[in-house]
Amino acid sequence: MQRLLLEAAWEKTIAKGDLAIIEQVFHSTKEDQKQAITFNTIRYAFNHKDQLLYTNLIHNFSETGVDLSKVDLVIFQEQEMIAGHSFQENRLHIPPKTSMPWTFIFPKGSYQSDKVSNTMKMEIKKAD
Repeated sequence: MQRLLLEAAWEKTIAKGDLAIIEQVFHSTKEDQKQAITFNTIRYAFNHKDQLLYTNLIHNFSETGVDLSKVDLVIFQEQEMIAGHSFQENRLHIPPKTSMPWTFIFPKGSYQSDKVSNTMKMEIKKAD
């Protein structure tokens, strides 16, 4: 059975309204096992540096833990790739059958700002 886990820093700082949104996304997507790892959009925003802050609920549906501490991610809008970046975050380990929210920060220049919308989908970049 899938469980929701918050990283320690999130547990200390998350607003109740944000937690309610994450829980709603979790309950509506926790059965969507199309792949072992899936990303479900929670929200996006831009900060003062014009970085794209893209918050997802990451589902690890597999029977083993997943290490996403070094990962290349891409964002698609329909079939078009609109963003891509390499991430390094040592805290991003997701236990088996666990879902965890995470915000990925895409630097200015790594995304097409005119294509960003709520219908974006993120994936782990496949090897060329």
